[in-house]
Amino acid sequence: MLPWLRIASVLLLSLPLSTSAAVITRGTSPVTLALTKHYNLTETSKIIELDQARAKGLIERAKTSASDSQLAGTSNVPSVSQGVFYSTTVGIGNPPKNYELIIDTGSSNTWVGAQTLTKPFVPTTSRFDRSFVLIRYGSGQFIGLEFTDTVHIGGLSISNQGFAAAAIAIGFQGIDGILGIGPVGLTCGSLIPDRSKCVPTVTDNASKEGLIDASVVGISFVPTTNPGDSNGELTFGGTDPSKVNGSITYVPITTTTPAGYYVGIDQTISYGNTVILLNGAGITDTGTTLILLATDAFNQYKNLTGAVMDKDTGLLRVTPQQFGNLRSLLFTIGGTPFELIPNAQAWPRRFNSLIGGSPNYVYLIVGNLGNVAGGSIAFINGMSFLERFYHVYDAGNNLAGFARTNYTYALKLKRSAAPSPCSFDRVLPKANTNTNAKTKLEAVQWCFAYAALDGERTRGLVESVEGRLALEEVDPRLRLGQWMQMGGWSEHTRAVLNALEGDTEYELEEYTWSTGTSEDERPAKRIRRDSE
Repeated sequence: MLPWLRIASVLLLSLPLSTSAAVITRGTSPVTLALTKHYNLTETSKIIELDQARAKGLIERAKTSASDSQLAGTSNVPSVSQGVFYSTTVGIGNPPKNYELIIDTGSSNTWVGAQTLTKPFVPTTSRFDRSFVLIRYGSGQFIGLEFTDTVHIGGLSISNQGFAAAAIAIGFQGIDGILGIGPVGLTCGSLIPDRSKCVPTVTDNASKEGLIDASVVGISFVPTTNPGDSNGELTFGGTDPSKVNGSITYVPITTTTPAGYYVGIDQTISYGNTVILLNGAGITDTGTTLILLATDAFNQYKNLTGAVMDKDTGLLRVTPQQFGNLRSLLFTIGGTPFELIPNAQAWPRRFNSLIGGSPNYVYLIVGNLGNVAGGSIAFINGMSFLERFYHVYDAGNNLAGFARTNYTYALKLKRSAAPSPCSFDRVLPKANTNTNAKTKLEAVQWCFAYAALDGERTRGLVESVEGRLALEEVDPRLRLGQWMQMGGWSEHTRAVLNALEGDTEYELEEYTWSTGTSEDERPAKRIRRDSE
């Protein structure tokens, strides 16, 4: 007998087959809960390989589902071993025991107990459904038992919710399981022995029980460089208008397979004015870190940006000078263009070492689907895309929605509200308050550049002007002009101006800068010497 079957057999003999009555919380307003961002520091050096492995699994699972529903569940691919992922707290039972679960639109089974040794699932009020669950994925597997109990998510208490508890879970570090919020069809075939059964998702059950008005999930992610920040948001039963700029564009889930088995859409992608993908079908997936493009589209992007493939990371890389000339990517969905600005196309530079990269390069978050897709899907819009746009999955109407947010055009990544490490009194000792303005400017600006507090372009622009070891040889106004141009008018800019206070050699000058499109011209300020 296989080892996991022996384990499961023992568990079968010890589990309760009934449960006490659940308390149901009812209400029809959307329910919102916070999400926490994680950088998987032990895995991100393989970020492209992990994404490609997931893509392969997604496609194989869909193909299996289409050809033989009796085997569908064995190829399901949860969101594990990601470079970046978001999690939320979910309670099981009465009283609830809390678990930290990954949010995944690319799978639909919810399960807990991944830490089988340190935090195993111990049923109290849960009812065993006499079914096994087997889910295989890129680098490991999940084997467990199916239960029914009350599941608590935010303000929702969903009774009679099916979920699995792990007997064996391989590939999960520091997380308790998966909250699957994708299409319910992805659960079909995941139960053993009756592979004809499906498991209603938490969204579907919450809607059925009248806890929410509709089987809708709104997803808000925010680009940040702080691991552990609660900077995401998941809304059940509707959307959060406070997270949206303008209106939400809704499109039908694509009818093209295999993308149509997931939260799949049709879109056109352009780099600047050049179309690199025309009306292709692909997947929007919270379980993928990068934006993955079919090989033809990827090669066009590579050539247009002038990027080269970096052998250490498997990602495209550009020099800081090339990054300064990068154009926007336009994703046209349902006739609406969604602009991914150059800053959004870069991996956070302060985390270059985590992916095996060099501090001297900028790495791009657009990757190659390669042969793993077999040409069956054209793209996967992963986390790097979703952090710049609000996303909606309307399961009841089979729609996907997208909208701009306050972070769509952000040049500076969100950081925790804390005193700036580069304020003047932190950079230079207070005893040096009489230090000349040029030295103050250099010290404060150099600190900002290397702390990446004003966007990932800052350091590259500074280096491209002056060279890393030649600070004293360049007029500081040139560095500051470049820096303010790309970083905008911010608290960090004001800190530099404070360092220059009382020095009449410099003054503010109004000017206009543009990213290359006429509609994107913006007023800005820069430092100008009186003698100019």
